[in-house]
Amino acid sequence: LLKQILMTNLHDIVSHRDLILPQLGASNMKAHEVQKKSGFRVHYGPVRAKDIPAYLDAGMKADNSMRRVEFTFIDRFVLTPMEITLTAKSVFIFAALLFLLSGISTTIFTLDKAIAVSMPFLASALTAWISGAVLSPLLLPILPFRSFALKGAVTGILTMFIPLSLFYCENRSIFETLFTIISVPAFSSWLFLNFTGASTFTNPSGVRKEMKASIPVYLTSA
Repeated sequence: LLKQILMTNLHDIVSHRDLILPQLGASNMKAHEVQKKSGFRVHYGPVRAKDIPAYLDAGMKADNSMRRVEFTFIDRFVLTPMEITLTAKSVFIFAALLFLLSGISTTIFTLDKAIAVSMPFLASALTAWISGAVLSPLLLPILPFRSFALKGAVTGILTMFIPLSLFYCENRSIFETLFTIISVPAFSSWLFLNFTGASTFTNPSGVRKEMKASIPVYLTSA
């Protein structure tokens, strides 16, 4: 913040010495240091920027509605593209490697074999990806358990029956079945655990506690 004040020559642009900062940024801010080093006084405004005009009209005072943090269906929905984007590269690399390995035979790479062998595995990976990055955030309030890792696992368990049913056949490989049963809940759980930092449900110590308990499970599943 001090760097931005200096870079923009804020002292020369405005005559006052007041800064309105987002309420949710307060935990990372040392207001007294900012005022001491820049001369600007920090005011913690409303949660949302759209309430700033009303906040100013009220004499820089925020009412309860301005202080209240919501996490509605729409709030969660707009965050899902970020979760998908963050993991897209890893999922793509996994899918590409799996496809190439599936096509290798004793003679040469075969496209038909690559498609046939990799499809059940790719379907499971895609299901887990959508489950953890999209469905779990949208269903957050109604999923059981407080833990994000467990919530994501529940969604994964419910959705793993999609690839199991799509590719069910008598000659289905036991490896395909085991991969789906193990990977979908685990991958979904891991993805949704990443979401906890974007929510209002868990504080940093809670996140660390969840990670300590869940990461060994993810490694075992892998």
